[in-house]
Amino acid sequence: MAVVLRIPTKQIPEQSIVVLTPKLELADILRDNLGDDVSNAYNEVVYELENKDEPTGDDYEAIADGYYQMLMDTWNELEEILNSKRIDRKRLENLYEELGNNL
Repeated sequence: MAVVLRIPTKQIPEQSIVVLTPKLELADILRDNLGDDVSNAYNEVVYELENKDEPTGDDYEAIADGYYQMLMDTWNELEEILNSKRIDRKRLENLYEELGNNL
């Protein structure tokens, strides 16, 4: 809900219209009662919330690529362990632990 005020002043031509939104009104109230620092902090929070970037498809693709690469690295190392003449239990345990940490 916007409030429309008609404010005649010397700097603004008479009968000019000033539109105040609730965000601007709250910023003015904060400035008057708590000071410029609080008002500026409020304006920064509002700006960040209004201009917050949504994740794009590229971000999801990068995440999926990272998990795929982790899976392939684990797969290749597991294959090396199983194809060796003797199974190295410690190496297998480390691989298991690393996979658990990454997930």
